[in-house]
Amino acid sequence: MSKKTTDFMPIFMTKHLLLILFLLGSIGFAQKKPTIKVVADTTQIKIGEQINLTVSVKVDSTRSVSFPELKAFGSFEIIEESPIDTFREKDLFNLIKKYGLTKFDSGSYVIPSFPIIVSNQSYPTDSIAVTVLDVEVDTLKQKMYDIKDIIAVHPKSNFWKYFWWTLCILLVLGSIAFYFWLKYKTKKEAEEELPPYEKAISELQKLDNFSLHEQADYKHYYSKVTDVLKIYYESEVHVDVMECTSDELLEKIELLVDSGQIKLEKGTLIKLQETLKTSDLVKFAKYSNTFEDARSDRDNILQFISLTHETLPEPTEEELMAGEQRRILQAKRRKKRRLMVAAAIIGLILLGTGSTMIAKYGLLSTIDTLFRKTSKLMMDGDWVYSEYGYPPIGIETPEVLKQVKVPIPAGNEKAIVSMTNYAYGNLGNELYVVVNHVNFNPQLEITNDQVSELSAGELKQRFGLEDFQLKSEDLTIDEINGTHKTGNFFKDSVAYQFDVYTFFAKPSLRQIVVVYKKDDRYYPEISNRIFNSIKLLKGE
Repeated sequence: MSKKTTDFMPIFMTKHLLLILFLLGSIGFAQKKPTIKVVADTTQIKIGEQINLTVSVKVDSTRSVSFPELKAFGSFEIIEESPIDTFREKDLFNLIKKYGLTKFDSGSYVIPSFPIIVSNQSYPTDSIAVTVLDVEVDTLKQKMYDIKDIIAVHPKSNFWKYFWWTLCILLVLGSIAFYFWLKYKTKKEAEEELPPYEKAISELQKLDNFSLHEQADYKHYYSKVTDVLKIYYESEVHVDVMECTSDELLEKIELLVDSGQIKLEKGTLIKLQETLKTSDLVKFAKYSNTFEDARSDRDNILQFISLTHETLPEPTEEELMAGEQRRILQAKRRKKRRLMVAAAIIGLILLGTGSTMIAKYGLLSTIDTLFRKTSKLMMDGDWVYSEYGYPPIGIETPEVLKQVKVPIPAGNEKAIVSMTNYAYGNLGNELYVVVNHVNFNPQLEITNDQVSELSAGELKQRFGLEDFQLKSEDLTIDEINGTHKTGNFFKDSVAYQFDVYTFFAKPSLRQIVVVYKKDDRYYPEISNRIFNSIKLLKGE
């Protein structure tokens, strides 16, 4: 075969490979496959505890089986390894190999897929998700192993912790304020609901606690006494007297007596006249009175109100109904007022809570968290660090990627040792993450430039970017050179952005694809966080 033909074959086979790197979903094979099972005795351990992993392969007697020689399963260390046990089941052989694994960092991990070689054909196993719990280790009893590197953890948002603490504190303060306001209003309303006569007597009796030391005190004292009298006559006798002078008040009372509406002795009116005259002298002429005389004048007004009340006729049925309707209306107004005050307090509590969260986290971040924006919840949620494929790709994502079986393209069985694909979401979702993993035959000659050129062509075909110039830059992770390509495309009238990280180190091609909605302020940060978590581990 000529050199030109030899150079063409790797490119041809690699192009066929890269055309299927983004395929998702299980695609069945036409030929019969060996039965491969991987079972772990537990999917949750404490730090340093052992997981027993059993690998069984059922094949016919004509086929050979080769288990890989491994020093670790991803980030899980092998501490025990059994020889292969072979059992015959009718016309099949069942080959069983057991491993003892452990892990020294808490978190969520994945025992990655690894290839089983059956008659020179590679079959990847299923991956298994495992949770490692943090626990205090007794170094006297627990078997010890080498210390592992610390895995960096993205700090979790404390938004809801601060939100609920702030809300609870303001609710307590608001409840206390509402309680004291309600207590004050209830007492005041109870006094206002007293009948005019009882209210007048109560107000006059309160003057017993009034201190009389200076002229101003006496002036205020007599003003209060005469105001109580006027309020009583307006409320009970229904006479407009609040703006009347003492003489006008006395004149209206005399007219009521003359008309027969109230019945009072002449001596009672004379005593009232003398009390009102004293009151005017104290209020307007700075007349000096004694404490005993002031109390006596108060008692005269109290007695006058009592005599007036005794002479008033019983209320008519119409007056009683009007009073009842007035009380019902007042009760409705009180209820409405209390509801309005409660709503105002709740509004202030929510405003205070929102203002506090905005001051700490910013306006947009607070709004997106409160209204549970998908990308914001995803960014602030608990992420999972897992390792995929062999040699492993370590990556941190919002959810564990699920393995998607992809067949080796027809005609490339000798060129490709194994192919695995792990994905989260689907193309067209808000976030789509794919890890592509291909192990080539070491004898296949492929250069980095060929991989980069063909990968760019596949991206344009996959995302419909025939007329779009992809942006590309070189990068290096864990001493392995690669490329980062970025661009955007439209699907169903929605704009999407994508980041593709491709690393080729003979004989393995490892690729991470992140596709997300372009017009979202959080997904670029999510994509960047995924990139910063990438680890290209050695498959030893």
